[in-house]
Amino acid sequence: MRLSAWRAVVLAWIGLAGAAGLAQANDDTLKAGVDRAQALAGSDAAQARPLLEALRLRAVAEGRLAWRLTIDELDCRLLSDVDADAGVQVARAGLAAAAMPAPLADAALPRLRLQACLAGLELDLVRTAAGDALLAEVLAAATTPNLAGARAMALLERGLHRSRRGDYTGGQQDMLDACTTLRTAGTPFDQALCTWHLATHYKRVGDTDEALGLMAPLLAEARQRGAVQDEGIYLHGIAQVYALRDEWPQALAHYGEALAIETAKADTFGMAFAEHGLAEALLELGRAPEAQPRIRHALELLDDDGHTQRMRTTILQARAHFAMGRAEDAAAVLKHIEADVLARADEVLRAEWLAPQAEVQARLGHWHEAYDALNGLREITTRLQAQKLSQQTARLRLQFNREQDEQNIRALEQTNRQGQHLRQLQGVALTLFVLLLTATLAYAVHKVRESRRLRTLSLSDELTGLPNRRAAMAQAQDGLQAARARGGNFSVLAIDVDYFKRVNDSHGHAAGDAALRHLAQVMPASLRSLDRLCRIGGEEFLALLPDASMEQAAAVAERMRAGVEAAPVQTGAGPIALTISIGIATLSGPGDMRHR
Repeated sequence: MRLSAWRAVVLAWIGLAGAAGLAQANDDTLKAGVDRAQALAGSDAAQARPLLEALRLRAVAEGRLAWRLTIDELDCRLLSDVDADAGVQVARAGLAAAAMPAPLADAALPRLRLQACLAGLELDLVRTAAGDALLAEVLAAATTPNLAGARAMALLERGLHRSRRGDYTGGQQDMLDACTTLRTAGTPFDQALCTWHLATHYKRVGDTDEALGLMAPLLAEARQRGAVQDEGIYLHGIAQVYALRDEWPQALAHYGEALAIETAKADTFGMAFAEHGLAEALLELGRAPEAQPRIRHALELLDDDGHTQRMRTTILQARAHFAMGRAEDAAAVLKHIEADVLARADEVLRAEWLAPQAEVQARLGHWHEAYDALNGLREITTRLQAQKLSQQTARLRLQFNREQDEQNIRALEQTNRQGQHLRQLQGVALTLFVLLLTATLAYAVHKVRESRRLRTLSLSDELTGLPNRRAAMAQAQDGLQAARARGGNFSVLAIDVDYFKRVNDSHGHAAGDAALRHLAQVMPASLRSLDRLCRIGGEEFLALLPDASMEQAAAVAERMRAGVEAAPVQTGAGPIALTISIGIATLSGPGDMRHR
């Protein structure tokens, strides 16, 4: 009997060891599958979803609840970008399975993370009460260190939607707390998601330096791992930041890269959004005829007349008509969407419509309509400015000490008082009021542009708007130091316009200046998004290419050479063909310098 008892114990231990080994093998297989699905989600969502479905079926068949919930959360986040309703169904099914009797202890973290994702989708679908309640449950339950990752994801969702609602201070604090926690309690994908939402928040409040500083590394990392889907998203965001900074050549280049990616993916909405951005940049650069086909294509892609993005693109179409001297066409386009725009509780969209409406009606001599549009624009601008000033004042308290905070508050209050004083000086007669208000708006635009010009004058070339020699040398020094520190590459293209003196001698200096401005617009199209083109004097330019090998730099140089050759500058005396010569120097590693 004693021998039989020992035999039973030994057999039990063998069985337990075998079961543990099998469970570990299953865990390893599921983990590898989830890792692959995460990588695919950043490059090809169409392939990631079938893989997730197969992993989910396996986890359910093997009774692996924690893994099933992890898979559901990844699917939920993937669907949040393409089909929020389907994402809600996935999340609810997973949470229903987690609510079955006697759930395993290791399922608590993935269950709460999945609940946070569901809350975010409910908020996206404007089911605010349901979303807020789900987030409150997660934050109340995730109070122990082992659940810190779930708490951080809930804070991220709450911060994102607070920022979207206009609570910039609360939203920023939530996202900063979330990103801090996820550095140690989250995956690299969690960290990238948090950084992206924080960057878009900074873009939303106008802090473009912070936004660009966070977005650029995300773009570089996405390119390194071949995540073209993420790359397209980041390119859109960076293009918007450059647009906010009125740096339209850079915005144009990034929207162009985004369009190529969205076209390859056949993403209709992404293509329409990129085409809209390209058209807006072309308009701001004074190239309205080139913007027109972009606008038409975007409108063809956006077949839903009630979609906000279609309305914004239609407003852009009116601006293009106006820029080309077709005020009546612009008026007809604005009239077509007037009712839909004014029916929406979207003051930003309404302001976008009112600005060209005022210009068009004034051009047509319809002074009463122009007055109404300008008055409405003034009221909206005043409200938005007051809200922004209030939120910015509160936001500064999160970042600066009390003395700096008080100085900024006083400056903001003074600006607000000046705005109130100006609003008390409204005109006497209708026609005179319109003229005065139009002049005031023009003066304000002039002052903003003048302040930006003065801010960048010391580092910009006045003729082309490109960084000048001083800026080029500083950027090159920084790039060389960074390349040496990490043992990477740094390439420089030295560009000279061939026989440029002949242009000045034959056509005059005005044509020579037009040729240089033309090159400053054509050559950046051949660069990568992180590259920079500078003018260092006369007909000499410099292109700085971080992380570019000799071969990559040569490819950029060839694209640039061919692009210049294919695009003669148009002058009053006819087209002038230009060619360029390019020298290349590359730092490879700490001290290996090559040139050609």
